Amino acid sequence: TDTANITVNVSPGPQADFFATPNPAFTGETTVFTDQSISGALWTWDFGVNGAFSILQNPTYTYTETGDYNVSMYVEDIFGCKDTVSHIVNVIFTNPDSLFIPDVFSPNGDEIYEFWNIYAIGLTDFKVSVYDRWGVKVFETISPTEKWNGTRPNGAECEAGVYYYALTFTDNKNNKVVKKGSLTLLR
Repeated sequence: TDTANITVNVSPGPQADFFATPNPAFTGETTVFTDQSISGALWTWDFGVNGAFSILQNPTYTYTETGDYNVSMYVEDIFGCKDTVSHIVNVIFTNPDSLFIPDVFSPNGDEIYEFWNIYAIGLTDFKVSVYDRWGVKVFETISPTEKWNGTRPNGAECEAGVYYYALTFTDNKNNKVVKKGSLTLLR
């Protein structure tokens, strides 16, 4: 009998992943999808909207309606092996001089609503402070893009529960505005 040695190389296959910026996004704002895949050669994107697809490696999409969109990326390597990943893109309403204050967030590592921040457009002199139920300040910022990760200034995790915010800003008509409310931190 004859014997032959054959070497077989097995490809590990691609590993699909991406991130979307910004997330959450405002309606009418362009969202950039950045490929983070390993060994990808071909990409197909489903933006979670009927008929909205792309084959670009790093596409963009502009959502026109509010909602949570399940965005899927299908990646294929040079050997025809495939992988898929999906992430949620949250789109919130906007208009000129817009303000959106979320009332819940969950900094628990699942990549969904990990941070709390106020979404503001057209506002100046912005300042927000967050307090625990005893009135102790746990977060403060003058930047509408700064996010709270659910920790105290010393880095300790805040407990799950209700917190209170005080927000001041000047709107585009030069009116001083004060808003107060509550938010819930879930773990």
